[in-house]
Amino acid sequence: MKIIDCDSHCIFPDIFDNVPADVSNCLPKLRYDAESRLVDVTFDNDPLAVQDLKPITIHCDLPGMSNVEERIKNLDLMKVDLQLLGPQERAMRFGYSVEKNLAAGMAHSYNISLKKVIDQYPNRFFGAPLIPLQDMDLALAELDWIIANNFKLVYIDCIHFNHATNCAMAHSLVPRMDEFYKKCEENNIVIYIHFFMIHNIKFDTPAHVSQIVNGEDITIHELAVFDLLSSDIFDKYPKLQVVLAEFVQNCVGKILRILYASYNKNKKLFKGNRHPVEYIKQNIFITIDIEQKQTFNILMQHIGSDRLLFSTDYPHIDPAGSNKWKDTDDLYAAGLSQRDLENIAFRNAEKLFRL
Repeated sequence: MKIIDCDSHCIFPDIFDNVPADVSNCLPKLRYDAESRLVDVTFDNDPLAVQDLKPITIHCDLPGMSNVEERIKNLDLMKVDLQLLGPQERAMRFGYSVEKNLAAGMAHSYNISLKKVIDQYPNRFFGAPLIPLQDMDLALAELDWIIANNFKLVYIDCIHFNHATNCAMAHSLVPRMDEFYKKCEENNIVIYIHFFMIHNIKFDTPAHVSQIVNGEDITIHELAVFDLLSSDIFDKYPKLQVVLAEFVQNCVGKILRILYASYNKNKKLFKGNRHPVEYIKQNIFITIDIEQKQTFNILMQHIGSDRLLFSTDYPHIDPAGSNKWKDTDDLYAAGLSQRDLENIAFRNAEKLFRL
C-alpha cells in the first residue's frame, strides 16, 4: 500500500542562492558539514533574540535534512513512497520576523530551491513553498508565482509577527488577510499551518478568543486554532482547505473540550454559521503522530479518518519525529479498518493535494 508522508522538513544548501544582492548581506548564516548536514545557524540581527533567549537548535543530526540522496535512502527505510517537503522551521524561523524585502527574497529563493528538488524527483516529493506575509502585496505576488509553478499548497506560520508591537498576533487581525484566503480558494491552494519555533515570543489574544477559552492559559498554536475556528473564514471561503500540523494532535482534547463548552454556552462568540467542529470536518486536515495513541484515538472518535494525514516529522528527533523509523509499521498495526487505513496512508493526501 502507498504511504504518503505529509510532514517533513528540509533545508538545502542552495536555499539562499537566489536572494537579491541588495539584501543578501542581511541573511542568517548557515553552516554545513562535509555531508551537507546543517550543523549551525547564526543570525546577528535576529529580531526575536530579545524575547527568545533559547539557542537555535536544528533538532536533527541526519544528512537527509539537506542531502536529497540521503533523504531518499531514508524514505525507503521508513517505507514512505511520497513525501511533502516543508521548511526546517528552526533554521527558517526568521522569515516571519525580518524586514519585508528580505523576507520576500528568502521565501522566493527557498521556493526556487524546493522546485528544483521536486522537478528532479517528482515521484518522491511534493512541496510546501513559503509566503512572505509581512507585506500582502509581496505575499500575493509570491502566491502568483507558486500557482504558476504548479504547487498545490503554501506553508505559513500559525501566528503573525507584528513589527509595530514586537508581538505575535492572530491571523484574523492581519490586514488584508482575506485577500490571501480568497486567492488560495480560487486556485485550490491548500494552506498548511505549522509552528515556526518562535519559543518565547509574546502574543496578543483577541478579545473573542479570550472569551472562548474563558480564562484558561493557551499556547501560541492553540491561539491559532481557536482564532481560525471562531472566525467566518470558512463561510466566506467554503472550499478553502487548511492543514494543521503536528502541534494540534498534542492538544486536541483540550481544544475540543473548550470548543464544545464555549459554543454550548454562547454561540455568539463564534462568527461562523456552523458549529466549529463542523468546520474541522469540512475544511481542516490534521497531520498525525500515529504512536501517540491516546490523542490519535480522540481524533478518530471526534474527527474521523477522512480528515487525517500520515506524517513522520522526518528528520527531527523531537517527540513528534523520534518514531519516524516505525511510523509506517505502527500505522499498519493500529487495528484500523481498511478504509480508515487507506484514508490516512494516502487517499486523503492524494485528494487534498491533487497528487
